[in-house]
Amino acid sequence: MSEAGFVGDSRARLHGVAEALVRAYRTLCAHPGSTSPQTCASCEQIEEVRDMIRCTDDSPFEASALCAHFQQELRALRGPERVALDQRLGA
Repeated sequence: MSEAGFVGDSRARLHGVAEALVRAYRTLCAHPGSTSPQTCASCEQIEEVRDMIRCTDDSPFEASALCAHFQQELRALRGPERVALDQRLGA
């Protein structure tokens, strides 16, 4: 694979995982009208994800490492849902 292909693949994977992570945080976001998005922990996490992506613009290695980090974070966020589902299903 050429270096350009690696860079493109790294970016595509990073953005795909980041989108899934942002969706996961959005499902956790339930700030009421009285709470501004700036004080919502999930909204803060979404902004952090976006900021971290901007910091990897010039490095495919950093993009790849960040993608792995986001994958771990996404698994951790989805973990309790899987446990709850397994308990309901008696698994």
